[in-house]
Amino acid sequence: EGELGELYLHGPMVTPGYFDDEDTKASFVDLSGKRCFRTRDLVRVVAGGFIYQGRADRLIKQKGRWVDINSAEQQVQDIEGVVEACVVADPTAPSEFHAFVVLSQSDKQATVGGAVAETVRRIRATLPW
Repeated sequence: EGELGELYLHGPMVTPGYFDDEDTKASFVDLSGKRCFRTRDLVRVVAGGFIYQGRADRLIKQKGRWVDINSAEQQVQDIEGVVEACVVADPTAPSEFHAFVVLSQSDKQATVGGAVAETVRRIRATLPW
């Protein structure tokens, strides 16, 4: 198998850019005189093509829409009682995601039927999946 790298696209169907110049600068590059779109997909070149290996950014596709993991983590961290949060994709089930949280000291000492259950309910209501 070849090395892991980011997939770039070029050709007549690739847009010349976005309305926002900053988005255009971040998403398009010139390679060997060709205007290329950075897909942010990671691939490995193999005989006959390539194999998709994941994303170079923290965007995930969930139920047909893009979700920014950093934004999801921030939304969870904004919930009262949550000190830290980390959202990760399940490598064995790409459509499954898990949120790991660190609760405040007062919530750690609370009973499962009280503040912890309420915090879990808020997290589930916040996450987009």
